[in-house]
Amino acid sequence: QIKQLTEEYATGGDQFISSQAMYISVVRREGPQLSLIDLPGITHNADKMEDIHEVTAGLAEEYIKREEMVVLCVEPAMSDFGNAEALKLAKKYDPDG
Repeated sequence: QIKQLTEEYATGGDQFISSQAMYISVVRREGPQLSLIDLPGITHNADKMEDIHEVTAGLAEEYIKREEMVVLCVEPAMSDFGNAEALKLAKKYDPDG
């Protein structure tokens, strides 16, 4: 079902990233109720979208700026953490976090 939704929402036409969320529910009898939001990484270059940086950064910022969010930034181990744009956005909205 995830693959079908991805093809339907994010790969049609000339775009391959969508701001429309896909909701997948996992129901358990015990444990906390959480909503996990998996966003695309902030990207600078793509052949299919000229404005990919604006789209991916805007999408990340849309979620990060919400006060009730707990943000987990995932970066490749080989990247320069000091220049990680997602971390800079997270610090902008939660400087003590």
